[in-house]
Amino acid sequence: MLSRSLDNVRKAQQLVESAALVDQQKSVPQRAQFSGPLRKVITGIAFFVTICVTAVFGYVAAGWQVANSIYMVIITIFGVG
Repeated sequence: MLSRSLDNVRKAQQLVESAALVDQQKSVPQRAQFSGPLRKVITGIAFFVTICVTAVFGYVAAGWQVANSIYMVIITIFGVG
């Protein structure tokens, strides 16, 4: 009978400790992520670079030299917008 009571007390202590750990885990802040304006700037830069690289590959596939392809992409993007 005494051993059952001790087992119940140990189980209760384990439950309390696990509940305390769960509360501590909830209060720990998650790692910082990009948000707000910085995320928009990074997305815009990635989109711009992707378009430029794709355009250069397109010109090269059409038979242009790499230097001329880059030149055409630059004057097209900054000239036309």
